[in-house]
Amino acid sequence: MKNGGYQFKNITEDIVLLYGFTNECNMYAVKGTDKVMLIDTGMGTGDLKAALDAIAPGKPCIAVNTHGHSDHCCGNNQFPEVYLHELAYPDADNATEEKKTLPTDQEVEGIIKYEWRKVPVKEGDTFDLGGKVLEVIETPGHTPGCICLLDKTDRVLFCGDLVCSSDHCVHMLDHVEKLKFSTVSIETLLRSLRKVEARKEEYDYLLGGHDAFLMGKEYLDWVIEMCSSILDGTAGAFHPQLPPVYGNIICWKVELGKSAILYQDETVFDKKS
Repeated sequence: MKNGGYQFKNITEDIVLLYGFTNECNMYAVKGTDKVMLIDTGMGTGDLKAALDAIAPGKPCIAVNTHGHSDHCCGNNQFPEVYLHELAYPDADNATEEKKTLPTDQEVEGIIKYEWRKVPVKEGDTFDLGGKVLEVIETPGHTPGCICLLDKTDRVLFCGDLVCSSDHCVHMLDHVEKLKFSTVSIETLLRSLRKVEARKEEYDYLLGGHDAFLMGKEYLDWVIEMCSSILDGTAGAFHPQLPPVYGNIICWKVELGKSAILYQDETVFDKKS
């Protein structure tokens, strides 16, 4: 199947969005002169190697997960090894089981599968793609093992699910029915947002896991303001979010500008040990 079944969209000259299957996150191919990096691997429905060969012919690929949720890492088995934070390991291990509960498209035939190896990353690690270096920034909150990747050359922060638009929300949920999430807390999320805010002079845009466009830094400002208002009790009226996928649970939505946070009471404050 052409391009492994994926569709492509050029975000910049060297950043290509891969998309086209159900329930997948955004996947980004970042091209250097020597290597190509794939940021997140989606649900693994399409042939990612074929897609990358079409985008960057002949270049070796580095696969990295921003975190271990199923929509971001179920294509990991198409690579011999994948880089992710050690705190994302449990989520990545559980992702295959979670994938069984999500409706997906029919998987493309002939995809090579590996017993993929986890390679840990940590704060300050760098990936040299040739003429372009991406730096790891630890940003726990949505999950304990969330990371961002800073591309100073293209002046882009790949932020995973740290920042989202109001169409997708920053999900900070403890559970949906019997499904438990590894969300940390709004408090921890705010600390991570402040960390990347302190480096705002090094990037102009954010690329998120569920919004296929370059987000301006005002999206970061909005999420910071929403987190602060939730924590200090000034968030105003809560708006129940009860689409069928959430079942009979209570969660709340706070909106500002073009961004939003979906959360539950259990995920507001850090849990005391």
